Amino acid sequence: MKFGMFYLFSDFGDIPPWFINTVANMRLILSNLGTWTAVSQFLSNYRGKGFTWYGDEHRSSAVSVSFRTSRQLGCNRVTSRRLVMTVEETIVRVLEGTTAEALEDQRLRRLISGQMTREELRKFFRHFIVTHLNSVQILSFLLSLAPRDAAGLVRENLLEEMGLVEGEKAHPEMLIDLAQGLGFSHGDILRLSAEADEVRGAFASTIAPYRTLRDLGLSILLETVTFETFQSRISDRVAEALTNHYQVSTDEVRWFTLHGEVDVRHAEEGRQVVRTYISHYRFSESEVERIVRSTFAKNVILDRYFPDDPPSSHVPGPLRLAVVEILPLRIPFVRSFEHATMSRSASDAVVVRVTGRDGIRGYGEALPRPYVTGEDVATMVATLRSTVVPEVLAREFESGVAVLEQVRALAAVWSPPQGQGHSVIAWNATMCAMELALLDWAFRRAGQSLSEWLLPARDQIVYTGVIDATDPDMAGTLASRYTDAGFARIKVKVGIGDDFRRLEAVRQAAGDRVAVRVDANGAWDAASAVKALEALQPFGIEAVEQPVGPLDIKGMRRVREETGIAVIADESLITMRDAENLVREQACDVFNVRVSKCGGLLPSLAIAELGISAGLRVQVGAQVGETSLLSAAGRHLALHLAEVDSVEGSFGTYLLSEDITAEPVMFGDAGRGSLVLGPGLGVSVDDQIVERLATDIIRMDG
Repeated sequence: MKFGMFYLFSDFGDIPPWFINTVANMRLILSNLGTWTAVSQFLSNYRGKGFTWYGDEHRSSAVSVSFRTSRQLGCNRVTSRRLVMTVEETIVRVLEGTTAEALEDQRLRRLISGQMTREELRKFFRHFIVTHLNSVQILSFLLSLAPRDAAGLVRENLLEEMGLVEGEKAHPEMLIDLAQGLGFSHGDILRLSAEADEVRGAFASTIAPYRTLRDLGLSILLETVTFETFQSRISDRVAEALTNHYQVSTDEVRWFTLHGEVDVRHAEEGRQVVRTYISHYRFSESEVERIVRSTFAKNVILDRYFPDDPPSSHVPGPLRLAVVEILPLRIPFVRSFEHATMSRSASDAVVVRVTGRDGIRGYGEALPRPYVTGEDVATMVATLRSTVVPEVLAREFESGVAVLEQVRALAAVWSPPQGQGHSVIAWNATMCAMELALLDWAFRRAGQSLSEWLLPARDQIVYTGVIDATDPDMAGTLASRYTDAGFARIKVKVGIGDDFRRLEAVRQAAGDRVAVRVDANGAWDAASAVKALEALQPFGIEAVEQPVGPLDIKGMRRVREETGIAVIADESLITMRDAENLVREQACDVFNVRVSKCGGLLPSLAIAELGISAGLRVQVGAQVGETSLLSAAGRHLALHLAEVDSVEGSFGTYLLSEDITAEPVMFGDAGRGSLVLGPGLGVSVDDQIVERLATDIIRMDG
């Protein structure tokens, strides 16, 4: 039963996380337990698990209490055969009508006749594949609700989807084969899988319009049977069209040929399951009619395969900005953060908010560092007002990827002349905030994620834990927390205080399983660095970041050669010229590319690619105190790069007392971070929070 229902779940969620984890691992459960009796016992055990339904005060069984409550609420239920037959006639009429309407849809007719363009084909199959990728998880969910008399049919369908019947591949794997046959790249396929994961996540977090799981289960079953009925009548034709008109191989259309064979049976079995379900859970006729109306308020097939496109006004040609606003923020930390050149207790991020004449907004963020680029908040804001924003307001910008060349062309204009009392090395934080705001706005206008430009090379990255130059006891405590959370690497700030005792505490807490590197933030000269690192070597230091001052390139090389420890360039790596010089002088092993420090995504990507081409490794770093807005940009970059040595950041409210986005971009268990897929940078900024945290709001109109 494949029914792409996880789009449905974005409307009918509020299922507890433990239950989602259970069904997501059903394949492993079935493989290990082997027998239906064991699986039934496993599921029946979970019927007693407690979870939060609407709050901690309402803890009870996920399934049984919902069913019991539904029986209490549903008085005078009729369970006669006559009622079941009457209800079935209504359901069959709706299913057939929905299927017939979809079969007559002109877009599907264009697909079958070979008239779809390649762009139209990719767009359709993107929605199609995401719709069906979660079939195993959905069936596992339904299996837990199936009455005993219908459970065998649902189980058999689940086993088929998992590829455990007749030696077939798992059906989600067939969908990946189909995507490859249609020309989707590895990065495209990672995005498809991540989109399916997001839909599954929505299932777990959205409040359901139904009182009970019993009602939700019926809605999902009805949509299931509709998709099976539809696929039984169109799959063979789609397979033939793909091979004859679009040059997709027969192996790659196996999903369709298989479903053309089995879905006639599945559709009939699905109707039988629905009949049994309605009878078992004692639905009244009015209840069924209410659920049918809700489920089929739209054509469920066309709604999944052809979701509404963004309004045409969101995908125009060139457009000017109406307003640019500059918002310096001050966000207190939950604990202070110290390293060799600075101690911080609050974030000093600067957010740029742009509003186009179409009303769409975009957001960028950067954190100026006087000891890195020479910028501080005051000079950054002043330069935005005097130079950058007037130039931006005077220009038109394309939407989507077409804006990239325009943003590149502005880089020279954005760099004010040096001198005139300035000690600024590069206006990179200034450039970054403006660049990200423009990219966020332009991609939102096109209804696209930045990941459609920065195609992901992987579906997940792993962050490094970072410990500041705190006292040894606290360093050991933090190392224990990271280790307990499954982190594989920890970076420790050094060059201030008792480095030996701090590293000793970290290694004792972390054990030998965790890699440890240090960051001196340029605190030493070359001779001191060599001596200090030799003293710390008993703790197995794998790399040292910025051991000497930013301009001491020869000193970096000396540290690298005399200690044999990998050297990471950070404060020495600000511009492309710096990158070229570091490569030429063989001064480092790793580039630490930080989006704010390096001037935005475009220059950061260029610097990273130069390092990789020169045989260096790349670390995607972060600014202490960045919000999820800037963290999202760093994650896009880290997921895109073909090779990444390590990734830092995404601390969110682990460090900040408050974040500014609805979607926290934070590392999870073991430091893992996944794709960010929303439009633009992929996060929704809360304007009320930003304005409350702003120390000033400077508005400039176009």
